Amino acid sequence: YVGDTGFVALDYAHWQGNPEEIFAVNEPVMEPYIPGYFAFREGPVLKSAILKAIDYVGFVPKLIIVDGHGTAHPRKFGVASWLGIELGIPTIGCAKETLVQYDGELGESVGSTLPVCVEDEIVGYAVRTALGVKPVFVSPGHKIGLQASKDVILGLGGGFRVIEPLRRADQACRAYAKGEHGIRMTYLD
Repeated sequence: YVGDTGFVALDYAHWQGNPEEIFAVNEPVMEPYIPGYFAFREGPVLKSAILKAIDYVGFVPKLIIVDGHGTAHPRKFGVASWLGIELGIPTIGCAKETLVQYDGELGESVGSTLPVCVEDEIVGYAVRTALGVKPVFVSPGHKIGLQASKDVILGLGGGFRVIEPLRRADQACRAYAKGEHGIRMTYLD
């Protein structure tokens, strides 16, 4: 975000492949930031960007992975859930920080997981995606289950904490917001 403008980058890729294209969009942000209600600020910006990308490529993606939470949210409904329902597309949330506590000691090996619970219900997992890094927090958003969400994220590793598609999108988005054009992107503004 820069002021009231949200910058979004979408990494469009085939399963476990290099990006086909990275799309960049900037959209006005209409809602203020309210902790716990981030989906209502970020969701419309993401939805608009995704719809522009769908229009550009001419087809709907089979899955969207969101840098945010799905069901691993205090109300079991994060931005990945909101976006999936709005678009009718399967979504997974993969966040860098947790909004709910989890118990136990996460193993050091890649693929180690611990359940994340809300009201004694497993709503996601803390997942170790690379050696020597903090976990990411994976949860289904819409039209996908817990195990499949975890399997998809582990299948997209890449040796870093953040999975490759989200990592590429994050780098592109930051560059776009700063006005840098070193990363090859298609601008859909």
